[in-house]
Amino acid sequence: MTPQSTQAERPLCTQLREQTLALRWAIERSLGLPGSIHTRDDYVIWLGGFLGLHGLLERLCSTFPGWGALDVTVQPRGRTDCVIADPASPGTNSADVNRATPLQLPEAPTFAHTFGASYAVEGATLGGRVILRDLGPLLGATIAGVARFFGGRGNATEPVWQIFRLILDSCGPHRPQNHTDVGYRTERTFRAMPTRLGPLRGAVDAPP
Repeated sequence: MTPQSTQAERPLCTQLREQTLALRWAIERSLGLPGSIHTRDDYVIWLGGFLGLHGLLERLCSTFPGWGALDVTVQPRGRTDCVIADPASPGTNSADVNRATPLQLPEAPTFAHTFGASYAVEGATLGGRVILRDLGPLLGATIAGVARFFGGRGNATEPVWQIFRLILDSCGPHRPQNHTDVGYRTERTFRAMPTRLGPLRGAVDAPP
């Protein structure tokens, strides 16, 4: 059995988790969250940055052909747009959102690339809930009206993530030739996060 065939037999999510571990740690150090958020205004600045990046990623992922063939219903479909349009979420209107552009993200020429981007987006949803949980003791009720994005899907966040992982793993053995594309786009999507969001840390840490 060749090393390549052995690699293809391992669960694809396991491969992606190991492949991006160092990168994800680097992102956490770069952004410094939730420690970079000290006030509600800081929170809204970060929220606008995340919405601008994830909104574009969600639209790119959800509109790419291929989901229907997998009978996938858990991929992002405009969750950030719903938050922005929600009048009950003050501070998240369109004027506050620092929108990314398609040129700031790597191209996704195949569905495998899009699957990799979706893995990064879904994984970041879990991280958002951790950020929100840790900010509770500091900001509490002051961010109650702008907690929907980092709150993910509420109690359904973890079950949806597990379903997504199962779907991704089930595709792995049938399309081992696509593993490289999935991993490449996962890495590139994670790398786009500090590139887009890193400057926000300087903005909130700047002296008044």
